[in-house]
Amino acid sequence: MNIHSNGIRGRAAPPATTREAMEFLKDFTGGVKELASTVNLLKSTWDGRKRAGRSFEESVRLVGRWVQAEVGSDEARSWCLARGLSVHRAQGGGVNSLGGALVPSDEIATIVLALVDAYGVFRDAANRSKMRGDRKITSRRTANLTANIVAEGASIPETSMTGDLIELNAKKNAIRTKISAELFEDAAFDVGLLFLQAISNALAFKEDDCGFNGNGTQTYGGIIGLLPRIIDGSHGAANVAAASGHNTYLSLDATDLSNLVGAVQGYAVPGAQWFISQRGYALTLCRLAAVAGGITRDANGNPIFMGFPVKLVQVMSQSTSSLIGSVMIAFGDLGLAATFGDRRDLRLRFSTDRYFETDEVGILGSARFDINIHDLGDASTPGPVAGLVGSA
Repeated sequence: MNIHSNGIRGRAAPPATTREAMEFLKDFTGGVKELASTVNLLKSTWDGRKRAGRSFEESVRLVGRWVQAEVGSDEARSWCLARGLSVHRAQGGGVNSLGGALVPSDEIATIVLALVDAYGVFRDAANRSKMRGDRKITSRRTANLTANIVAEGASIPETSMTGDLIELNAKKNAIRTKISAELFEDAAFDVGLLFLQAISNALAFKEDDCGFNGNGTQTYGGIIGLLPRIIDGSHGAANVAAASGHNTYLSLDATDLSNLVGAVQGYAVPGAQWFISQRGYALTLCRLAAVAGGITRDANGNPIFMGFPVKLVQVMSQSTSSLIGSVMIAFGDLGLAATFGDRRDLRLRFSTDRYFETDEVGILGSARFDINIHDLGDASTPGPVAGLVGSA
């Protein structure tokens, strides 16, 4: 089976028999459906909103033409310049593989990062803080003011609103890949779609991995994520043990989930969400919901369980085996527990020299961010987020 540059599966030679013809039609139809599914997914993440006055299709095509221009197409370069898009490659020149990384125009960066926003669960759910530099210190409130009932003419007790500081240090999130040079000769929409998938999805996946699973090592840029924080021994109120023997998604019951909901502060309930892997969603939430008539959905088609939105987190455990001592499901308002530092300085580089012998184009993309999990309560005081932990 061959994979052609248009993304549709096909055979090298025409079918000679009826059976081969049927198999060819099946493969071709499957390829069309797969491509259509990818386009529909990206269109749904675009959320029907127009960026800079452009539709999803127009925006993807714009990115595709810009990529073609940077890779070496003079025709695409002229097209971009005529529309006010900056192109770093000179007329008739090759890709500058030795120079600094390209800083794309605001329009291109906005389109790419908009899809990173849509793909990324953690950056969408956490409190987003814009970073104008690589380091930012911001404040947070740790205690509220206290009101008192006082007698007429009596002195009013003074209370103080206390707080502390949150530090964010931007981490470089980078991806390097290579793509067949022939693919850049496709229609601009196909090139843009391929490029957006390669960059946006990878950057967002790493952000989620750091935000949920980070263990403080260099692999995660020193970030300690939500799930390790819950079970670190310092946040006992956020560590909700499932019933004895409940350590797989198939063994969790409604009581386990109710206990999890009850483990967060009341102020977090209005903005609370479920955070669970796709496997956990299917084996736990869908299974339990089936008894009560099934999963409901909001106006945008997003699942709702027990009245709260469900966020599918693919970096959380997909295992069907025992998860003793591991966070299986998280619940609460992540925006009150974590801050996502968003540097927003997308940089890109293209190279035709690095993979010259295989006729491939190298792509390197990077952006900067940081994550700080700063409020999960303590050993006895609940916070805005809690996790359900598998029990022996």
